[in-house]
Amino acid sequence: MAGGDEIDVNLPSEEYFPTAITEDIIAAPELAAREGRTRQPPIRLADYVSGEVSLISRFMACPTQLHFAAVKRILRYLKGTVNYGVFYKRGGASNLVGFTDSDYAGDMYDSKSTSGYVFQMSGGAVAWSSRKQPIVTLSTTEAEFVAAAACACQAIWMRRILKEIDFSGLLLDFGYRRVLLVSSPSAVEECFTKNDVVFANRPRLLHGKHLGYNYTSLVWAPYGDLWRNLRKLSSLEILSSHRLQLLSSIRSDEVLLAAGTDTSAVTMEWAMSLLVNDIEILKKAQNEIDNVIGHDRLMTESDTLKIPYLHCIISEVMRMYPPGPLLVPHESSEECSIGGYRVPPGTMLIVNMWSIQNDPRVWEEPGNSNQKDLKGVRQG
Repeated sequence: MAGGDEIDVNLPSEEYFPTAITEDIIAAPELAAREGRTRQPPIRLADYVSGEVSLISRFMACPTQLHFAAVKRILRYLKGTVNYGVFYKRGGASNLVGFTDSDYAGDMYDSKSTSGYVFQMSGGAVAWSSRKQPIVTLSTTEAEFVAAAACACQAIWMRRILKEIDFSGLLLDFGYRRVLLVSSPSAVEECFTKNDVVFANRPRLLHGKHLGYNYTSLVWAPYGDLWRNLRKLSSLEILSSHRLQLLSSIRSDEVLLAAGTDTSAVTMEWAMSLLVNDIEILKKAQNEIDNVIGHDRLMTESDTLKIPYLHCIISEVMRMYPPGPLLVPHESSEECSIGGYRVPPGTMLIVNMWSIQNDPRVWEEPGNSNQKDLKGVRQG
């Protein structure tokens, strides 16, 4: 490449990269001439090197002269941009902002979509990716969700690094929706104490429209008179101690809430998997149940106050493996400040509860069960 010319990146589109192409295919200029083109059309991805490299790398198993010509174009572009770099503004916004998007069924051979994301700090990119999705999605919504999931994984990994410098929030853009991900106890406390009214609303998702009676149920209703009345009604007529005791027979015969049954099942699976790996705790739990419940009947709701050791086990399981690692999202109704950073109105708030409950700065050996608390509980 010492004598190569400098050019802009301009690769052939995917239709000129057939996967079954043979080694004796005609050269790239001849192919362009046959197609009546003097210049290959640009690919449909954003004009970043990562997009071009992602496209050409799909043919590494059987490269041809056409692919080699495309690689040479990339190298010629890099040669002409060796003096370029990413510029970070001194004193610029230091919050981490992420963007993600995807096409739909962009690959003409397997109908897979391509995901992409980029994270910026202080005005410059710090992480980016463009790659084909591993599955065939059935809708644009599913393709966007897969892209958002990949972006979220990268965001969580970067969040762990930023924790070392006590960075409290992560501002992302999931498509058109701005998202604030918080993973520190101090930031969460600031969200739900100082700014509790600001984050009292839920985002207007399709769930709330179709399953929440057009955002009029307790979960999805916006903060205001309707929500306060629904909360008061629920507290007095459904969730009060008297009502819970009065409706205990109905709860034992019917399933009330899908979320309740699902989270209970997940918690029990994790509890059993952890107990079989700690025989000492398992035997103590069995002894407590045998002493309080016996062998002639099943455990009932009235027995829960008599089994503190099992209570502690369940609490520890939910700390280590919460059934809902991310809390139900909230949305800011107006501009506010979290950790000294500006949060614009309409921002979705997501709390990473799993990260908080496994924070080594808060919990000693967070990946292991808290033996001290379990051993200090008097069995029933």
